[in-house]
Amino acid sequence: KLPKKIDLLDESAFQDFAHLLLSLSSLSSIQFPVSSARIIPLVVSILDSCSSIETKISCLGTLYNLSSVLDNAGNLVASGVVNTLLRLSSVGEASEKSLATLGNLVVNSTGRKALESSPMVPENLIEILAWEEKPKCQELSAYVLMILAHQSSVQRQKMAKAGIVPV
Repeated sequence: KLPKKIDLLDESAFQDFAHLLLSLSSLSSIQFPVSSARIIPLVVSILDSCSSIETKISCLGTLYNLSSVLDNAGNLVASGVVNTLLRLSSVGEASEKSLATLGNLVVNSTGRKALESSPMVPENLIEILAWEEKPKCQELSAYVLMILAHQSSVQRQKMAKAGIVPV
């Protein structure tokens, strides 16, 4: 049984709990009956409470696994994961998992709308395009921007104003 809320835990307990959630989420891709509505708030809580990058990466792995099942997009968006992912996409070690999860969400209309309404889009994603030392992050960022631009003329205008052409 998963708790509804986790608090008053130390860093090692957060890390252990994050690993447990990562293991559970990996089962969701094979249609194991794991309720994403129960897991997502716990993962977001750990991401907001914990400072360990290893724990954050485990939580991002959990979100990535859950985002690979299209039915989970609504629960992910409703829990505010998009802004958390956008914020973490600028953190070096966490950027690749964050961007990959955003890439899974952007193909769904619910996820795409959440990305379009975020004030961090497209500026954060355009900034990542300039990271020459992280080509995978550049590729994932370009993928998300490409889908957003393809689906929305408003997003294309925002991207042009944010300076995507020189980048």
